[in-house]
Amino acid sequence: MAGEFTKFPTVSAFMAQTMSELGLTIPASYVGNTDVTVIQLLAFLNACGQDLCTMNDWQMLHKEWTQVLAPGTLTYALPTDWNGFISGAGWDNTSTFPLIGPLTPQIWRMIKARVATAQISIQYRIVGNQMVLMVSPAADTVVFDYYGRGWILNATAGGTYRDNVAADADQILFDGSLLKPMVKYRWRNAKGFDTSAEADEFQAAWDLVVGRDVPAPTLSIGPRATYPFLAYGNIPDTGYGHP
Repeated sequence: MAGEFTKFPTVSAFMAQTMSELGLTIPASYVGNTDVTVIQLLAFLNACGQDLCTMNDWQMLHKEWTQVLAPGTLTYALPTDWNGFISGAGWDNTSTFPLIGPLTPQIWRMIKARVATAQISIQYRIVGNQMVLMVSPAADTVVFDYYGRGWILNATAGGTYRDNVAADADQILFDGSLLKPMVKYRWRNAKGFDTSAEADEFQAAWDLVVGRDVPAPTLSIGPRATYPFLAYGNIPDTGYGHP
């Protein structure tokens, strides 16, 4: 079924559709093209895609970072595509305690001044695109959920992502109906044209795409706090199966 759906288009397909709607001549290729209009539209595509990465907590940018901690090492580089941690989603898989952080500079300085011994929970802060631990732990493994910046699926290296266009065959992972009015808006705005239609098109697409990106939880105003089914709220962590 590959190629039957256009929600996540290739760069080539996206550019052809966008230029067609703008009334521009469609070239044979885009990346590496020396035409000024093509160069400008690709620049707008990169800028809009990178902007979208920070405008919502997109499920397709949700990643997991597993880091093995080594005794004596306090500083660890963040993932290269790191674009922010998901609050409350950092855990110590070895001790099964949640991580404490990222600490503010004030709290960090207070604890450093008062506590010099090992702590039950790992405490950390983010400085210079690195995770810095309060004290050196024993050999340990921690896991974070975070948001990445990889909105482009690399056409030449399967399973790898980028935050910029490098080939016509690269696949765009943002919904085309959302990204296209952004690019058209920037191009028309740069030319001094009216942009009201593109602004309305973007807002309508935004409401639909964001609303459907992740299903909303079911809320109840009744007295029951949880569903009457087996779920995380009423099952134990261990003790399954026969003794």
